[in-house]
Formats: sequence, structure tokens, C-alpha cells
Amino acid sequence: MRKIMSMWEDLHTMGCPDLREDVELERWLATLDFYMISYIDEFIQCNGSLAPSSIVRLANSKRELASLLKRLDGWEHSYFELLLQLAKAVLRRVKIKEARLIVAREATYESDLPDCDWGEASLAWEPAQ
Repeated sequence: MRKIMSMWEDLHTMGCPDLREDVELERWLATLDFYMISYIDEFIQCNGSLAPSSIVRLANSKRELASLLKRLDGWEHSYFELLLQLAKAVLRRVKIKEARLIVAREATYESDLPDCDWGEASLAWEPAQ
């Protein structure tokens, strides 16, 4: 956990770079940065644990960031490379496969629920007279 905390502090010291040359790339990187930082912060605040949905989202974000890093160089690259390394360090400490199974099971369960608005749902639960 010390390595993660050290990387976390280094990331905050660097600060997120300004990427004004490529608007589409900036949008993707800013979104990934926002979400990945929040999941990593959750991991730190919860003493090394993450909700299954956060684990899956962090893993997906890490994969996306890795592909976008190929388009960066210089200062921007070093910040996002550190963010990628930090995400990898966090993900090594959690059970990704188990989290994916839990999230998939929850999604299947939610898709099995009837698709109705609140009015129909409340009528369905009224006692018969």
C-alpha cells in the first residue's frame, strides 16, 4: 500500500496536464482521468477495497488509457503513464475476475426484472380486494 500511496502523492504533485491540441483526445483523457482518480481514491479511502463495479470500471478505464497513451508524448505522457501504473498497482490488489462475475450476475438479474414505470410497479404490489 505504501507504493500506491507514494504514486498517488506523485500524481497529485504533477497535476493533470492541459491538452488543448487535440480536443477529442483531451475529452477522452479528461474523462478517464476523472473516473480513474475517483476509483483510486475510493480504494485508498476504503483501506484497499473497491466495490465490484468500481473494479470493473477501473480495469476498463486502464485498458482504454493504455491505448490512448500511444498518441501522447512529453509531459502529458508522463502524467498518464503514472496514472496507468497506479491503476495497475490497485488492480493487482483486487479480484478482477470475481468482480466481473458479480457485475455480470447483477446485470443479468436487473435485465430479468419487469420493465415498467413506477405507476405500474406500485399497482402490481397492491393487495387483491
